[in-house]
Amino acid sequence: REVTRKLFVNLGLDVADLSSASGASPRERAAVTQQALLDRPDVIYQAPLAAGEFHGIADFLVRTDLLDGEWASRRAAAVGAGARLIGGPTAPLSPGRYTVWDAKLTRRARPQQLIQLCCYAEMLEQMQGALPETVALVLGGSDAKIT
Repeated sequence: REVTRKLFVNLGLDVADLSSASGASPRERAAVTQQALLDRPDVIYQAPLAAGEFHGIADFLVRTDLLDGEWASRRAAAVGAGARLIGGPTAPLSPGRYTVWDAKLTRRARPQQLIQLCCYAEMLEQMQGALPETVALVLGGSDAKIT
């Protein structure tokens, strides 16, 4: 996670670090994420999410407009970072919204990791008013490949 956060920073992206978000309840911690969504940084790191009785901390919320155009060229520079990206956009995404990226040390996606991403996406939908059109799982490993 920290390596991926540094990668975003090294690419010149504005990263809001919420890893120290505090609050007595998951809803109070999620309010910090809600404010960050309004501030519109490029990436939100360690974003507390909550909806109904569910809550969790997404490793990254990435602004979807960065996944088109400019981000595509920056993404190429990330090759060699020791991670590979599963998922991602195949068509232009809605501007002004965020999508969920989660980082795992494993080299293969596991069903429970994908379910976790879906849960985070549904929680994010409650916060931004729209379901993310895509999510991404960043896997560890020595073979660097970002697609």
